[in-house]
Amino acid sequence: MKGNMKQKNTWPGFSLLEIIVAMTVLSLLVSAILPLAGSYLENAKFAKAQSEIETLIAAMQNFREDTKRYPVYTAASGTKLDFLESDGDDPAGKWTAPDFTNLRNYLIEDPTTKNYQDSAGNIDFSPTDLIQWNGPYLEEKAQFADPWGQKYLIGVQGFYESTDTQVWVLSAGKDLTLDTTIAATMLGADIGKRMQ
Repeated sequence: MKGNMKQKNTWPGFSLLEIIVAMTVLSLLVSAILPLAGSYLENAKFAKAQSEIETLIAAMQNFREDTKRYPVYTAASGTKLDFLESDGDDPAGKWTAPDFTNLRNYLIEDPTTKNYQDSAGNIDFSPTDLIQWNGPYLEEKAQFADPWGQKYLIGVQGFYESTDTQVWVLSAGKDLTLDTTIAATMLGADIGKRMQ
């Protein structure tokens, strides 16, 4: 008789059905949470861009307070800067104004020790123009770009033109396309703030 008795399997574990049910429940939870996490990350990037724009505005104002002028210096060619840009990739639709330079040349690095050049290679200003420079006005970073890796742009024509040109500090936003023109109001998905 002993040889004819079957012993019950006492292997601890889950049945195939239990595993399938657990995997289904987990996949439903992940599919419900994933869109929320993506939305949260985009909202965090948007908030970071807004905060960094406020920081750029404060840096420009502190620069002006010390030097008695905004960084829109007349180049040796007799032209003035059209915009400042940060580090990062060029957004689609970036302004194509002829005279621009990186904002780190004025707000991070001490311009009194260097001669900076505009996009045509002309000297932007003499270091003696900025004896009162008391920066850096921005924290040094390996790269100062918006949360999507694009350049911040500051149209500075409004600081020296007698027209109603507005001064915007802008990020192209999540669509990576700059919709705002250099002298217009903010458009599209751009993130920005008007300085004046």
